Amino acid sequence: MRGDNNGSVYTGNPIVNGEANEDALSDSYRGCADVCPALFDPVCARKGNVFRTFGNECELQRFNCKSGQGE
Repeated sequence: MRGDNNGSVYTGNPIVNGEANEDALSDSYRGCADVCPALFDPVCARKGNVFRTFGNECELQRFNCKSGQGE
């Protein structure tokens, strides 16, 4: 594991053939939340015909960030 001068941490080799290797960047490096507050305020989401309920908005955003689905 390595880091940069900004305190960001990544694993593996983040540069492959001169381009960023997204799979090698840790979630923290990408800016994903490590944890969410223990607040139960359910949020429902849908992607295509698949519905999913998250405990709160933070958990939804964290899921989107970690899965690379963004907004």
